[in-house]
Amino acid sequence: MTFQFADIVINTQRYEMRRGGELITVEPLVFNLITHMVSHPQQLIDHDELIEAVWCGRCVSDSTISSAIKNARKALGDDGHQQRYIKTVYGRGFRFIITPECMPEESGEDTIDFTHQGVEGVAGAVVETLDNRQSRPAVADSPSLLILPCRHTRSDSQLDDYVAGLVADIETILTRIPLLKIKSYSGSGVADENTPSPIQLSHDYSAHYLLDGSSQVINDCFRLNIRLTDITTGNRLWGELFEVKLDERGFPVKQLTIPVVTKLEPQLIKAMLDSSITERWESSAQSLCMQATGILAIKGWHKDTVEEAIVLLRKSIALDPKLPLAAAGLAGVLSSGYYFGLLANSDDVKEEAYSLAERALLLDSMDSTVLAFVGCVFTDLGYISRAKSILQHAVKISSVNGVVWGALGRIFLIENKDAKAVKYLRKSIQISSQDSRLALWGALLAFALLRRGDEKGALKQAQSACELDDIAYYPRVVLAIIFLARRCLEDAKKAMIEAYRIKPDLSLSQIERLAGVKYGSTLLELID
Repeated sequence: MTFQFADIVINTQRYEMRRGGELITVEPLVFNLITHMVSHPQQLIDHDELIEAVWCGRCVSDSTISSAIKNARKALGDDGHQQRYIKTVYGRGFRFIITPECMPEESGEDTIDFTHQGVEGVAGAVVETLDNRQSRPAVADSPSLLILPCRHTRSDSQLDDYVAGLVADIETILTRIPLLKIKSYSGSGVADENTPSPIQLSHDYSAHYLLDGSSQVINDCFRLNIRLTDITTGNRLWGELFEVKLDERGFPVKQLTIPVVTKLEPQLIKAMLDSSITERWESSAQSLCMQATGILAIKGWHKDTVEEAIVLLRKSIALDPKLPLAAAGLAGVLSSGYYFGLLANSDDVKEEAYSLAERALLLDSMDSTVLAFVGCVFTDLGYISRAKSILQHAVKISSVNGVVWGALGRIFLIENKDAKAVKYLRKSIQISSQDSRLALWGALLAFALLRRGDEKGALKQAQSACELDDIAYYPRVVLAIIFLARRCLEDAKKAMIEAYRIKPDLSLSQIERLAGVKYGSTLLELID
């Protein structure tokens, strides 16, 4: 089918778009978004329909959709201010406001040509027509979370706004959890005695988990109770009380969003992991991918967990070769396993990781989680400039992805930009879920602080990183470096003995990747 409007011609058979006769380079996902909107002119298209048509029902954040719309407008020569073609209907979705002329193609064999984008030969394997997408079997239901407004006892417009903003911020940040669907309550902004019961609401919204809370003011303190409940069993999965002082105006002196999310997120991921293992959801590419990422987040990056994740991700890709998160996740596990010596250091592992990373970018280059994995892969493989560009793009898409901030901090450390490394790694630790990932970011931050001359801060950070993951060797190596720099040789020796207890085959090259050539040989001499 060919669509023509203004000076634009879109050929869905050849996957081409021309503006004023000039061939326009369009990413596959953006092309499919434009095609879907053009083929449904004047119709209101909400987020759910876009996700189903363009992202095949995968869970994506609002920022990912907004980024795709922005790139679609750019390809059409439009923008958010003019909105000549794609109009935003606030709170509802989008509408393509031009009715194009439609001309069917002559019969013949379908071809897909992306050679103008340098994709040669592989585009057909990763891009499909809308007709093909409609014939695909439905993906098994993903886990979903319903977030209720927070109940609070004090009627105060200032506090009302604070609590409503807190809940909205939590909802936004939780979109970074891969494959989780977030469902918002459509009732009044503040829950009260007229709000339906949590169980009834969850059934009405077909949610698996419920997040609700209550707040109150006691003397000069704002208290927030947050609860996570499994609706299918009625079990309370997690709950915690957060407190913050009020200022002289009766307003909380600081935001609670990050403290809440960093404690809530690992509990939610653990619940999703447990449910996927016990087959609450039908075994699917998404559930297998969820298991792999959940295992690494909760149990840490170790030889056994890396091998288990690889098996799960290979099965996921076999079930759905077009699931970007599976391709990106497998690439990331392979490259990190190679870099940290958890897998055999073979060229085959590096080549497969690189190939999968490229494939993930073709499938979806606007998902922050996918870009985070790919950026880490290219960093592990030594393509620093490209990794940096990808990760900086990921930050623009989602500024609450802690992995992206940590990965950029690691790159700045490689580039000897220690001040920036400290800044980015601190940010990563601040906004990341409180799970085993913090052991890596903490170890890197400790090394950056050491290079900045802050030996005391570096020691404290390294010791904290060791406590976060009892079976990770790299924080112990960094701790040994810091003790060595402080001339505490006996303590450095003990740290290295611990590292070798965890990883008996720890090699000089692996130590030097963390410690640099300056410290590598000296650390080995301590335990000879």
